[in-house]
Amino acid sequence: STASEHIPRPDLLKPLEAIYDESLRRGYYGHMPDTLYSHYVMQRHWEKARKLNKRFPREPRKLPAIVEPADAPSDVPAVYTVSKDGRTLTYKQVDLTGPIIISAASPGCHFSLDAVKLIQADQKLAATFKEHAINVYSAAYGIDAEEIAQINREGGFRYDVLYRGSGWKGFDFSLTPQFYFVKNGKIVSTVGSGPKSDLIRDLAEGIAKIGLK
Repeated sequence: STASEHIPRPDLLKPLEAIYDESLRRGYYGHMPDTLYSHYVMQRHWEKARKLNKRFPREPRKLPAIVEPADAPSDVPAVYTVSKDGRTLTYKQVDLTGPIIISAASPGCHFSLDAVKLIQADQKLAATFKEHAINVYSAAYGIDAEEIAQINREGGFRYDVLYRGSGWKGFDFSLTPQFYFVKNGKIVSTVGSGPKSDLIRDLAEGIAKIGLK
């Protein structure tokens, strides 16, 4: 259970389920439903997450409707778009031919929010991101789609939700914010956000490297 929290290994889900079953057999489950639910969400096992929440219902674990093909490949970059009302997530593959900006950001991360404010305050950057960027929220352990929908409605920075990280070779959505500048399917440069970085300058340089103005 501890390892599955800190090591990105999907194969640890099966023994975690065994721990959960044994805990129920012994008559004690504690926080196990929350732990298992978060891993189902992390690995996008939506039906398992729904069944678990049906047995141990909790309002924060409410899931939106999921629209995706049954044979959706896990080895290509893809996201879920969020409906305007936040009640539906719809699968969408992402074309990395570009030039395109992929930002790994989280609406709950203050570093991400600081970066968004800087981008939105710069007219040129804001226009470039609006036209050429996909802002990907990992929603690793849980998702409040209605909250994301509200953010999308109110702000100029729209979020999509990560489908599966395995389809994004070379991208890391666990660190936010990270900005990837991509052309012809390849990451040309990456910009992170930290206290010593000149984010506006670095983003402008990344944009120029992939031929955007």
